[in-house]
Amino acid sequence: NSAGRAVNIIIKNDVARKQAEEKFSALQQNEDDLDRNRPIYHLLHFEDVTNALAFRSEVVNNGYVVTSGDVEGDIIVLHILPLHLVKVMAHAYYLADCAKKYQGTYVDWQVNQ
Repeated sequence: NSAGRAVNIIIKNDVARKQAEEKFSALQQNEDDLDRNRPIYHLLHFEDVTNALAFRSEVVNNGYVVTSGDVEGDIIVLHILPLHLVKVMAHAYYLADCAKKYQGTYVDWQVNQ
């Protein structure tokens, strides 16, 4: 399943895991309730509009909400869930794999406190 695959990728990708752990640590230091559902925003970039539209169609069909970013070619993907490292990273890796399939680039994720 995709969550199990994401766990394996997390172990292999120390840089992404370290960055995610730093974000989670900062939230915990602010005494944020990580079990509370909240919007998670993922930023991706596409040079080609046709590829961006194909990516958008695929992820919308998988339950994500998609909007355009502030910069041409940027796409913001939204989903709502508690802030659990493995769950957030599973979504991040799914979106990164999907973006790669359409010659896009996964940039980063963020959460509003």
